[in-house]
Amino acid sequence: MSIVAQAFHVLPKLIVLLTIIAISLTGQVNPSIFSKSDSTWIAILCAFTTPIILTAFYGVYQKQLEPIVRVLLLPFLPRGIVLNVLFVVYFGALAIIYKSQLIGFAAVVALSSLTSFSVFYMPGMLVLGFKEYMLPFLVFGHFIVLSAYSALILTNNFTEYISVFKTGLEYYVSIALATGLHVGSSPLYRNKANTIAYALFFILLSTLALILNIFTQIKIPGSVLCGFCVFTIIEWLGFLALKRGTTFCCVVLAVSLFGVAVGIDKCQGLIQFK
Repeated sequence: MSIVAQAFHVLPKLIVLLTIIAISLTGQVNPSIFSKSDSTWIAILCAFTTPIILTAFYGVYQKQLEPIVRVLLLPFLPRGIVLNVLFVVYFGALAIIYKSQLIGFAAVVALSSLTSFSVFYMPGMLVLGFKEYMLPFLVFGHFIVLSAYSALILTNNFTEYISVFKTGLEYYVSIALATGLHVGSSPLYRNKANTIAYALFFILLSTLALILNIFTQIKIPGSVLCGFCVFTIIEWLGFLALKRGTTFCCVVLAVSLFGVAVGIDKCQGLIQFK
């Protein structure tokens, strides 16, 4: 009797979840069933709902699915890395199929997450974060990706398949790279062994990105990197000025920020921000 009662307790939940998964997968494969005029948006929506529903399904039946998942996700590799790679492949393939920059952006976010970089919002605060020990991987991983992207554009090998990742590559990767370089170059970063090396690399890379911004069609990385680099320099000025007193530090920061504002106003015709 208890087995029958348990079956009635479990079966409806299983049926509901499987039905929702089936609907979401149908929306990806053949969205015109639901609406011909909005089929593209339905497919894009289902591209995001499917992994969410599958995650919920796993959460409900974790005990039963754990042995299978442990084998499928390669037990000798960290689960987070395997999942991120799967998300990169999943969203990357769908971005190309649907020609969607939104899904392409999600693929880039998943790729960036391999270096532990993340962005999340709290009331009144946008937080950019990563694991401290991953800083070298964060910097050079995103540098390689951004360099490869820039090389494709400069050599006229930029195809429509890559264009779906353009927004993510130009904005998200640039912000992740700039964040890592800012932290590594900061005078407040507790691991000061490579601070000067990061700072010099930051200045060199920002200068190169600025040149590309002015003379080529690669605009966003230069704007992002130069912005972060300028504020890193201001941070250094404030740090050094603080040794001579709080008042002197405030004056230096005020003058520096005013100079930045004037510089942006004077150079806005030369440097493009979008």
